[in-house]
Order: sequence, then structure tokens, then C-alpha cells
Amino acid sequence: ASSAGRVQSVALRLCCEREVEASKFVPEEYWSISAQFGLPGNKAVSAMLSRADGKKMGGMAIKDQQQAQSLTARIKAASFQVSDTQSKLQQRQPAAPFITSTLQQEASRRLGFGASRTMQAAQALYEGSEAGEGLITYMRTDGVQLSPEAVQAVRSTVVSHFGPNMVSQEPRVYKSRVKNAQEAHEAIRPTNPRLTPDKLPASLSSDQSKLYRLIWERTLASQMRNAVIEQIGVDFSNTDGSLVLRATGSSVKEPGYLKAYDNFRKVEGEPEEQSGSEGLENGPAEAHNSPSAAAMLSTLKKGQAVHTQDVQPAQHFTRPPPRYTEASLIKALEELGIGRPSTYASTLKLLQTRGYVSKEGRALAPSSKGLVLVAFLQRYFQQYIDYDFTSKMEQQLDEVSEGSVPWKSVLKDFWGPFQKKCESLKDLKVSEVVDALNEELQPVFFPGSDEEARRCPKCFTGTLHYKPSKFGGFVGCSNFDHPQASCSYARPLHMPNSTDSSEVLEEALISGPLHLGHHPTTHQAVLRKKGPYGPYLELGPVGGAEGTENVAGPEPQRGKKGAAKKAKKADVVRAAIPKDVDASSITLEQAVALLDATIPQSLGSHPDDGAPILVKSGRYGPYVQHQAVLAPLPKDKTPESITLEEALELLSKKAARMAAKGIPTVPKKKT
Repeated sequence: ASSAGRVQSVALRLCCEREVEASKFVPEEYWSISAQFGLPGNKAVSAMLSRADGKKMGGMAIKDQQQAQSLTARIKAASFQVSDTQSKLQQRQPAAPFITSTLQQEASRRLGFGASRTMQAAQALYEGSEAGEGLITYMRTDGVQLSPEAVQAVRSTVVSHFGPNMVSQEPRVYKSRVKNAQEAHEAIRPTNPRLTPDKLPASLSSDQSKLYRLIWERTLASQMRNAVIEQIGVDFSNTDGSLVLRATGSSVKEPGYLKAYDNFRKVEGEPEEQSGSEGLENGPAEAHNSPSAAAMLSTLKKGQAVHTQDVQPAQHFTRPPPRYTEASLIKALEELGIGRPSTYASTLKLLQTRGYVSKEGRALAPSSKGLVLVAFLQRYFQQYIDYDFTSKMEQQLDEVSEGSVPWKSVLKDFWGPFQKKCESLKDLKVSEVVDALNEELQPVFFPGSDEEARRCPKCFTGTLHYKPSKFGGFVGCSNFDHPQASCSYARPLHMPNSTDSSEVLEEALISGPLHLGHHPTTHQAVLRKKGPYGPYLELGPVGGAEGTENVAGPEPQRGKKGAAKKAKKADVVRAAIPKDVDASSITLEQAVALLDATIPQSLGSHPDDGAPILVKSGRYGPYVQHQAVLAPLPKDKTPESITLEEALELLSKKAARMAAKGIPTVPKKKT
């Protein structure tokens, strides 16, 4: 492993702990029931079952399909009317101007920018190299305050663009909520608020223009009036009140600061974490309607009858906590008081550059090397990647920079215990470390406690263990280097929650073949391997006892390499993995089907020479073969449907074309 600083180590620990938590997660089934209620004018609103027989139906109250179908039947058979309506106005205040971390988070949420991309665009705007002058203030800051002159300029711009009624009655003053905030600089804002995004120089890049608009909108919004949102809720009940379905919606009554945004619906959107949220998947107890449907809800009166148009039960499963994105990881570090605004982008970039995490979409997936490293640090250096330790270190460094604490005393307090810790571990054996990592990594690499799951599928006597390597390690048999019972079984470390990006797949295949299981008929090992043209499948040699023989065939005897190579080629069945099949998640069933398709099927013998007529599957589809003549099957024929007579006709036509071109139809005999 390459070195990484204390902030990177804690950031990696956050990612790895989330991965371990997800690997331990056991999904639970639950159901929700939604209905469409028709309104006058061919309009409809959505509602969700919220109460049944006096019990709340939110969350995971409906456990199985039988209960869901029973409730669905009752709703379809019942008549409904409006039993209750609620409406309340909600004041929503604008957010503070951007600091470094919030700029990175919002750029990720609204623009899809990574932290490094955001800071590169911000640096260019600050320098103003394409505009002749700086367009924004310093972009590495914890301060949310604006100078009095800036506040006045922003308020004046709000009045000129949106009218005098849109500016807040009094200038808004914001205070930082960040631990250990360093507020020497004011918040990130346009140097000239009157320079609107539409008047930017054409020389600016697309990223710079988008980021400037984000900063300009946020700055103006910070000095505008509150937005007023009407929250509406309507209950629909059957005649005896035993069934209650609830519909909700919201509409903007006074946009206030939302007017500053180019698309204020996006401002009100979902939070940054795109991978889902821990717990419920998407089965709320209320159905939230669109603004237009919410407007219809507000017109409904208590006692008004509605008719049921459609009722749908939906199955859901609880989901594990999502992986961190760059934005959510920055937010977590900020809340813990770890790191500085100027370091977040470089911290995340370093973790990716050194292979500790990789991006899968917008999520940060820890690599096997990252998981192994964190497991090692937590076992032997736990206090040095502790969240409180790292946060307190930030405070001590602040005190050193202020001159209130001598730097030598801080260094002495750290180095003394750290040196003793290193001394205590210097006699530690590699085997002891590997055993400790096996224990730490059990939830991720060996999920479950079933001993049978860790039995070696090749020799059946060894146990699967973590084995270290320069790529982070692999899973190997405990008999891997046993002098008497040597077993060569190995597979890459497997992360059940991983979607296996191409980089992770590449790393996995480097470690050796991936054992997918055994062929249900021949009991031979089914392997996924990597070749010069990409990943492929391989079936062990014919005659292998329960797939326990070396899948690459026996070692060739000295002086008989050619014969051994021919035997190996004849015995081993291989199949290319089609491009439309994800090699990283291919199942045993898919692999067996692809391998079976490559095994030649005999249709019978040729009437002229008695040679077999074979049906094969090739790179460009199925074909029939006689001697050196190969004829592709027509599109309306399959290997299962073609007959011997049809195959003979295809081969005859192909042989005639070959003869006309002087191509031999019989293989040359090798001398």
C-alpha cells in the first residue's frame, strides 16, 4: 500500500465501514398499496394506504403479498369520500452563501461535478484568466459572511433584477456551523453581482459558466425573502372508516428566494445521496402529488365522493446504506470536523489515484486493497484513524497556528506513544497479521458463518482464506502451499455489494481464474478467465473427477509439450462471453448455457464418406461442418431445429462455391 495522510485514512475508513455495513445488511420484504382517485374534469390524484382497521400502514406494516392482496381487494370493493383535509403554509429560508465544502456538494448534486472538477473551474473563475479579471472571491474558505459592501451590492442587484418586494426586509447575517471553522475569508461570491450569467465572456468554458451561475444564484438568494410553500394533505376513507388512504402535495405560494434560481424545482429536489437511503426503499405512507395535482387537492371538500380508478400493491425491500459519493463524504468529514476546505478535493483524488477507492457512477467503492488497509489499521493502529483523534488533532494544529500551544509539545505528545506502538509490533509475524485480517474481513469477503461456504470447492479438504498480494490479496485454499496436499485453487476477493467496474474486474482477473461453480451434468469446474481478447469461460478437461483436476490440464511431461498441448486443446471446452453479457456478474447458469452451446452436436454421418455432420456455435453464430466445409445456419434455423437433410443441402452449396474458387473441402493431412 502507498502512504496516505491522516485525513485520507479517515476518509477511507468511512468508505470501508459503509461497505462492511452494507455487506452485513439483510433485506426485508414489505409492501405498499397506492390508488388513483378520479376527480371531476377527468382529473386524478394518487393516494397511499395509511391506516387499516385502526392501525397505521406506513413503513413496513404490510409484511407479505397475501396481506397486500387482501387489503387491495377491500379497497377495490369499497366506496371512498374525502374525510379530512389539512393545509399549512411553510416558510423556507435561503441557504447561506457558499463555502468550499458546500460549493463542492451543490456542484455534485446539481451539475454532477466531482470535487476536483469543481475546484479547477473555481480556480479559473478566481484567477479570471479568460475574463481579464477575477469573477469570484477566494474559493477556499470556511466563512459564510459577506462584507458590508458586498451585501449592499447583492441587495441592490436583487432589487434591479426581481423588484423591491423580493429583497429581505433586513440584511441577512449568517454564521458558520462548521467545526473549527477558519473564517479569515468571506464566503464565495461573484466579485461583481451585477454581472449576470447571461453576460459572461464567451471565452469561459462550459464548466466555468455553469459554476458561476451556481455561485451567482446562491449569493443573490441569500439576501432575498423567504419562500412560502403550501403543504396539503387529504384523507380518503371508506364508509365505515376502516380504510384510510392519504394524498399529499405542495405548491409554491410565494417563490421568494427561489426566483433567483434558473430551475428552482431542482433546488427543492432530492438530497445529494443518489444511491438510495438506508432502510425503506420507496414505500412511503403518503403519496406526494405533483404541483398541478396538489392544486386539485386544495379544491376538495370534506364529504366529497371520489371514485377509485386503479389500485396497485407494490413489493419493496429494505436497502443497505448507500455508498458515499464525493459530496456526501465531504459533508461527513465536515460534520466530524476533519480536514480543511482546501484539502477535500486533493484527499478524494489521492484515494482514487492510489487505488484505494474507485468511482462506480457517482459512488465511491472501496477496492480490496483499501479494505485490507483499513482492516490492518483498525486492528493495529486503531487510535490513529479514530474520528475523535483526527478531529482533536485539527484543533491542536489550529492552536499551534494561533501560537497558543508550542508545536514541539504537540509533536512530543504524538510521537512518544506512536513510537512505542510501532516498537510493540516489530516482532509481529506475517502469519499473525494474515490471521487477524481474515477475522476482520470475514463480513465482506466471507459473508455468513456457514463453514461449508468456506470449504475449498476444488480439494474439498482445505478452507478458504485471505492471501496477501500486491493487488490487495486474493482468496486461496489453506492447502495452497501445503507440501503434501497442495491445492492451487484461487479466486479474487469478492465484494457482494460491488457492481464490479471494469477496473475492479481487471484487478480480479489478474489474481487468477474465478471459480463460478460446477457443471450440473459433467461436474467439471466452470471458470471465468481473462484472455488476450477479453474474459472467457472454460470447462475443465473431460474426465475430471468432480472438477477437482487442474482445470488447465495436467502438466505436460518433459519432451512431450506438443502432445500435451494437443491433448489440452482437445479436452478443454471454452466459450467467449458475448459483449452484451456483463462478464463481472455472469452467473453459473449463464456460463453453463454458453459452454453447452459450444459443444458440437452430431446430426449424423455424411452419405458419401461417413464423416460426421456437426452443429457448432462460433463467434458469428451457429453453423454446420463437414470436413473443412463450414456453412452458417439461416436466420430462421437454430441448432435445435435443423435436420440432417437441411444441413447436407447447406454444405453442398458451400462446397460447390469453395470448389469454384479452388479451396479444398477436405483438411490437409499433416505429415
